[in-house]
Amino acid sequence: MMIDTDTARNLELVDSISRQKAHSLFGLLNSTLTPQGSRLLRTSLLSPLTSQSAIEARLDAVANLVQSDEHYNSIHNAIKGVQKIDMDKLIVRLAAIDKSGEISSGVGLESIAVKTAYERLGQLLDLQKVIKNLPVVAHAASETQARLLRIIGELVLDPRITEIRQVIERHLNDTSIGPKRGSVGALSTVTARVYAVKAEANPLLDVARASYKENVHDIFDLGKAVAEKYELPIELVYQQENGGSFVFCLSRTPIDASGWQWPKEWVDKVQKKKKWVFSTLELKKLNGRMREMLYETLTISATIVHEVFTQVVSRISALYKASEAIALLDVLLCFAKRALDGGYGMEGGWTNELMNDF
Repeated sequence: MMIDTDTARNLELVDSISRQKAHSLFGLLNSTLTPQGSRLLRTSLLSPLTSQSAIEARLDAVANLVQSDEHYNSIHNAIKGVQKIDMDKLIVRLAAIDKSGEISSGVGLESIAVKTAYERLGQLLDLQKVIKNLPVVAHAASETQARLLRIIGELVLDPRITEIRQVIERHLNDTSIGPKRGSVGALSTVTARVYAVKAEANPLLDVARASYKENVHDIFDLGKAVAEKYELPIELVYQQENGGSFVFCLSRTPIDASGWQWPKEWVDKVQKKKKWVFSTLELKKLNGRMREMLYETLTISATIVHEVFTQVVSRISALYKASEAIALLDVLLCFAKRALDGGYGMEGGWTNELMNDF
């Protein structure tokens, strides 16, 4: 059943008259952990179930979660392991075939082969983070008594997903990085791709990586030397534009107030908010060497990346099912949390109370 737009607006299902989502039914219920779970909850409100068997299966699953703290906490912790990556969007990116050859990586890499390797490595590393947590989700769901939850566990444990995990483990290192922002996060993202493919695939990978690492260290040594020479709080900042490069950053305060004269070797001076951004010829040269080694590493990795990518895409339907299963599990957990927060009784017809809410 589909609820029409006027009815949804009048009932404030997903948006309130005050235009504050928190004041809608969706805002009241939504405690989902994953992006796909949030989308499924919204869809469920606009297109509610009409099948009695489906409704009863869902209520049975919610009842199991409400009545068992162990199951609730186990599933909650399991979903948290996959919450940071939108599986639906990742699957779309994996399945997309770019006919023009232009890959939107956000980095100005030179050749199409290098661009493709960079983009695909990012997708495979994201998939790696999700895949290694799926067995935890499957185990948590399968340990319950509710039939719907056990079915979800079976979908997440599809043999094809195990095959995908084995392919990734065979060819890629575990280069997981924590959530980082700004310059540090940008450099960590690139470095993860540099070290993603296992060196056994090609002995030249270690040579290219060693050169890349050496150049990065030389850049940091240069930054330290420049700061000490001029006795100023000069920082190195990594930027992803134009293939990735470092620049110097300096707060305007210590130099603008004193009428300080810029050294002639400082070039490409640009004012950004409260900082000056600039470079030197030596830094430009080191940036060029670093990019060359990055391109070399990605070029060597490209063959393995293509092989892994092909095997993943051939089993992608299993990932679709797993994403849908996790979304449903997330929504069921969301309903259980609402039942617990709302103080519904766990005995004596509490499912009828829930039915009125859901």
